[in-house]
Amino acid sequence: MSAAHTHLIPVEDHARLDQAVERAYTDVFGTEGDADSLRRVFLAEYGRATVMPDGEAAILAARAFVPMTTATLLERARHHYRLR
Repeated sequence: MSAAHTHLIPVEDHARLDQAVERAYTDVFGTEGDADSLRRVFLAEYGRATVMPDGEAAILAARAFVPMTTATLLERARHHYRLR
């Protein structure tokens, strides 16, 4: 069973979302290498209830592991998604 996720960004291009979320992780969590490592750890440890693109899973994982960053992470991901 999948939990409802009202905080996700509706997208048509999942590769573009993945890139936007990667950039948002850097904005929120620091340098590119550190943020990328953290995102990979979150993705590895986050129990996905369904098959979903990494960008969506990375947002849900951050919400699960560091919920206080969710609003900022989403705002930055939306910003980077719109830039492209």
